[in-house]
Amino acid sequence: MKQYFAFQWHITDECDQRCKHCYIFSDNNCKVLDSMSWEQIQSVFENFLEMKEISVKELTINPMTMISDEWLLITAGSKESGYNTMTACWGHMGAIWGHGKGLPTAVVYVRPQRYTKEFLDHEKLFTLFFFPKEYKKQLGYLGTHSGRNENKIKNTGLTPLLGYRYTYFSEAKMTLVCRKLYHAPLMESGFTDRTVMEDNYPERDFHDMYIGEIIQVFV
Repeated sequence: MKQYFAFQWHITDECDQRCKHCYIFSDNNCKVLDSMSWEQIQSVFENFLEMKEISVKELTINPMTMISDEWLLITAGSKESGYNTMTACWGHMGAIWGHGKGLPTAVVYVRPQRYTKEFLDHEKLFTLFFFPKEYKKQLGYLGTHSGRNENKIKNTGLTPLLGYRYTYFSEAKMTLVCRKLYHAPLMESGFTDRTVMEDNYPERDFHDMYIGEIIQVFV
C-alpha cells in the first residue's frame, strides 16, 4: 500500500486541541490543553500547501553538510503508538542491496540510552527531517532533552502532524520517510582504529545502526 500524508481541518471558533485524533494525545506527557493561535494555524496550513512529494532521484543535496553541519531529526512513532524525536549529526545516505541497482537508503545511529530508540525498534517506518537554519536552536534543544521527562517537542514550538504510521513536522524543509530494513549494534570487535572507539565510546555505549529504504521524499 502506498504511504500517504493526511491532513484534516475542522472549522470551529478556535483550535482548542480537543479533537480525539489531535497529535497531542499521542504523548503521555500532555497535561494541559492549550489553544493554537491564529498565526500558528495559518503557519500549519501554509506549510501543508507548500509541501510536495518528489522522487528520491530528484534530490540534489550534499549529505555531508546537511547531516554534519545542519543536523537532522530522527523520528519514529505515530498517534496510535506514541512517538519521539532526537537530533543527530551522524548518518549516511546512498544505495545498497536491490537487484541491478542499489535501493535508496539512509543510515542513522542511535545510542542505547536514547528514548527515541524504543520507537525505532518497535516501528516499521521512521522519518528524517531537515530544517531551515533558523531552527538550529530548536534542534539543539531536542538533542539535549529527553522525551521521557517532558513534552520537549511542544517546548520547542515545532508543529508535529500525523501521517500514515509516521509523524511529520510542519516546519521541515525536507522529509525522508524510511522503511526499516536492517538494525544492528556497532561492535567493539569491529573497530580497526581503536582511537575512534576510545574517543567516542569511553563507556562502551555503542550506537545501534538503522538502515532504512527511502520510500517517500517531501519538500
